[in-house]
Amino acid sequence: MQLDAASEELALCPTIYWAERGAQFVVCKVAADRYRCQFFYSEMEQYGTGHDEYNSLGDCVLTLLQVQSDHERQLANLSSGVTRADIDDDYHGPVMI
Repeated sequence: MQLDAASEELALCPTIYWAERGAQFVVCKVAADRYRCQFFYSEMEQYGTGHDEYNSLGDCVLTLLQVQSDHERQLANLSSGVTRADIDDDYHGPVMI
């Protein structure tokens, strides 16, 4: 994993991976009490939570699942004929990585 965007150096990190309901999830331990996460559907559809890192594994996983659930719910609303005017303006979807 590339821990520093300014460096091309890669680091090995313990990682948890699972797939559920068409989404794939990754949680990486990047240092003591520091975690990164994302979910994705394909190489072109990768999403984060809006936070670079978490100090708690529980907070990291919980936020990841909540953001993916919100994303899935929004996609279901859009495919069911709901228009943009029907969607709450405070939600802007997950952060694209």
